[in-house]
Amino acid sequence: MKVQTVSLLCILLITSCPAGGAQTSAATSQNVERGVQSFLAAWDTAWNAHDAEGILQLLAEDCVTVNRFGKLFAGKQATVPQMERLQKEVFKDAHFPPLRILNLRALTPDLVMIQAAWQNPSLRPPPAPQVNDMIVSMLLRRNGSGWLAEEVDLHNVESPPGPPAK
Repeated sequence: MKVQTVSLLCILLITSCPAGGAQTSAATSQNVERGVQSFLAAWDTAWNAHDAEGILQLLAEDCVTVNRFGKLFAGKQATVPQMERLQKEVFKDAHFPPLRILNLRALTPDLVMIQAAWQNPSLRPPPAPQVNDMIVSMLLRRNGSGWLAEEVDLHNVESPPGPPAK
């Protein structure tokens, strides 16, 4: 009796899966990756335009940010003064190369974790290094057709990371 019940459940599970399920998953994965790339492009554009408001629009209201020195900013409003200072004073003439995704994990269809490499141009004259490599970790939540950052965490690294291990 138990074998028949288990067999029936297996048949029901197999027949209830939509045809092309793997293709749907791959298409969803590609859509997520395109959406994340669009988010990062908007981040890069706003950062290099020194547009603090443009960057802040990419953050959720309750976003938590940890800067590369370990200072925590809880909520978008706590981030405003720091972002304006960075864009109008500290990095006013600096231009960063685009963020490069190292790792992207879809935790749910609406929640994605990424780690990206980012090079911070040196603000010190030579012989200081011309760039400081960083890893940026972001937890992104789908917001309509786009994404908002729920968490942003920046870390300095000694050398640029390679592609993720497979």
